[in-house]
Amino acid sequence: MNVRTTSLGILSIAAMGAVAACGTGGADDADWPEDPVQFVIPTAAGGALDTVFREVQPYVEEELGQPLEVEYREGGQFTVGTTYVAQNGGDCEPFMIHAIPDVIFSYLTRTVEYTYDDFEPLAGFTIEPSALWVADGAPWQTIEEFIEEAQQRPGELRVSVSNLTNANYIALLRLQEETGAEFNIVSYDGGGPARNALVAGEVEATMAGVFSGQTIAEDAHPLGVFQEENQWGDLTHDAPTVNDALGLNLDESAERYGFLVANECRQEHPERFETLTGAVERAVENEDYRAMLEENGELDKLAYETSEEFDAYILDEIDIITEMIDENPELFGVEAP
Repeated sequence: MNVRTTSLGILSIAAMGAVAACGTGGADDADWPEDPVQFVIPTAAGGALDTVFREVQPYVEEELGQPLEVEYREGGQFTVGTTYVAQNGGDCEPFMIHAIPDVIFSYLTRTVEYTYDDFEPLAGFTIEPSALWVADGAPWQTIEEFIEEAQQRPGELRVSVSNLTNANYIALLRLQEETGAEFNIVSYDGGGPARNALVAGEVEATMAGVFSGQTIAEDAHPLGVFQEENQWGDLTHDAPTVNDALGLNLDESAERYGFLVANECRQEHPERFETLTGAVERAVENEDYRAMLEENGELDKLAYETSEEFDAYILDEIDIITEMIDENPELFGVEAP
């Protein structure tokens, strides 16, 4: 039994009794899955979650012995698809890919019918470092020039983000705070639309991951990377780190992607839960999958974590994000108490 407590509340004794009393799965669980497995991506097609999942999808399917029936359930800053999985995934499908900290922000800043306690992590498997991208041919050759113009023209330079609940948005807020620059931050419902907005000329810059940004790399490039060291020079035009270029001391910024399933899956179908965790682990270890990533210069984005390790990371993030929102609720659209 995996009973989780967080800063958001402690599982009651009655609830613990319900968990203890729940079943351990049906007789068919050992043979599951015998049919295609429902899977949810809580964003629009073409986003970072979609791209990362599509790369590993064939290897997960190989391990499960069944295809994944993929559904895009975008909307509500990722909450539509997340709610669907929480309410319908008790038999271990659909399960989904999601991003940290997005899933945490989604219920801390919006009225939804789930919290993290409604899910169990299957595994964390990739990391997506944040970067500030501009179109090729943009008038700014450096991030210093971009920040200077944003200081001189407050609120005029448009910067797109996939939503207001992710690491890229937080990094942008911190950049504003530390430099005195003021951007016009435009939220899109997914990384794909946010990045495409830059190529289409709807915005002057976008906050996107080093790896997910490769979808626009023929037309755009990063001005700075939000890490202590840029380990991905070939993918970023050797962009400097934001801290080195601007003389700042910003925290590193990155999204972590992983697989989640409804909490009832582990409680009521532990064999199915183990089937999913094992399939993901073996898929990530697959030599062909890793060779494909290496060929694309993306092997460094792998950061596999077991269910327990990913859970511990998420619980730490919940504490950090709760404190952040309590200190600055207006930045996240939350009314101050």
